[in-house]
Amino acid sequence: GSLANPGAGYFWGEGPGPDARGLQRGLIGHRGAFGIITKIAVKLYPWPGPPALPTDGIAPDKKSELPPERFKWYLFTYPTLGEAIEGMREISKAEIGCIMHRWPPIYYDWWWAKSKEEYWSTWTEEYWQNNVNHCVAVCLWGFASEKQVEYEEWVLKQIIEDTGGKLIPDEVYQRWVPYTANNWVRDSNGNRMARPAGGYYISDMAIDSLDDCQRNFDSGWTVLDKYTPPLLDSEHPAWVAPYDFGHFALAEMDVPREKLDDSDLIAVGGILQDIILKSVETQVPAFLLTTSSYDRTGAPFANIHLLVAKIKKALDPNNVANPTRLINMEKMEKADK
Repeated sequence: GSLANPGAGYFWGEGPGPDARGLQRGLIGHRGAFGIITKIAVKLYPWPGPPALPTDGIAPDKKSELPPERFKWYLFTYPTLGEAIEGMREISKAEIGCIMHRWPPIYYDWWWAKSKEEYWSTWTEEYWQNNVNHCVAVCLWGFASEKQVEYEEWVLKQIIEDTGGKLIPDEVYQRWVPYTANNWVRDSNGNRMARPAGGYYISDMAIDSLDDCQRNFDSGWTVLDKYTPPLLDSEHPAWVAPYDFGHFALAEMDVPREKLDDSDLIAVGGILQDIILKSVETQVPAFLLTTSSYDRTGAPFANIHLLVAKIKKALDPNNVANPTRLINMEKMEKADK
């Protein structure tokens, strides 16, 4: 970026040549193993809210709402998951808002329910499944001023209309936003995910792009179906979380599970094995493989470790930049002898 030029300052984060975004595998990155990043800056946006989150009520029935002139939540649904992802892509292009997610209905019940009984009664009634299926949630932040929220609100409404989105009913909005939305500003209630059954498990997770999300879910759901039960009902969960204005995206499937041997040994153990086999079969590594060094996992994926080794050798000939985390050069060289 611009720091490569003496005296240029921190105004530009891209290239020329390999940089923090280039030569990168999804969101995981090259872990500083190429030796091309020697200085880095993080841009901090001003916090437009009060010093402390305002709250009302007593836990577990406690609500938290931020000043509406500076923070405004929009929740809107689409007919299909693919259309929801495309809507998120257009919002990312516009570079508006601070928070954007596509949460599955199970997430809404997880974070909203105040007891195990309320969770399962609401789930069997299919309240959230009927009201927030393929729902995108966006929070607009007035970093600069209240007028910023007004402008971004106008842009967002136009995108929702153009992409075929539909705002959720106000009754559903009022049930969800005041009670749970601020968990995505300051998350202090993650333990709610264990309330319905005692624990939860990630069926599959990939960190790549918005283009890859649908593929990841289609392949992961088949594995999830195989182990439900003993895993509990989740109705094909799909959490899409874009990063860096939509350049990358997390695709994750979280499911409730009981703390029993059959869940731990059969479901969890089986899922780990099946996901690895599925990744090799589709030639697309999921999270379990992308976090391993390339010399261990590259062979089934078009021998990508050989290409990465050449890049590493060219940029870091002495192998001093975070050795072994991305690729174990010494191990590969010994194997070649």
